[in-house]
Amino acid sequence: MDWGRQWGQGSFYRRNFRPALDRAELGDVWFHDLRHTWASMLLADGVEPYKVSRWMGHTSITTTNTIYSHLDPSDHSVETARMQAYLSVSSAPGSSSSISTPSGVTVTPASA
Repeated sequence: MDWGRQWGQGSFYRRNFRPALDRAELGDVWFHDLRHTWASMLLADGVEPYKVSRWMGHTSITTTNTIYSHLDPSDHSVETARMQAYLSVSSAPGSSSSISTPSGVTVTPASA
């Protein structure tokens, strides 16, 4: 690759990006997918959304949060565990005991 001259998006994709994907056996991946993955992984790893927003070139942190932060499944892990514990306890006949979730939260279902 000649770094001394300007290159076009089409030729970069055809000559460099596509062959790299083939060597890595990644299938159909668009270059923009890398941007999306990078931002999502940064947020999932706990990088401050403000920093990710600036690095992505967004004018508003709301854009970053709206597009990327919903991809981390741990966003709702405590709530999911609470609901699963509630459902498993409340569906057991005659059961009204408390359950501890994996995150250490104790859940006691309300009596029906």
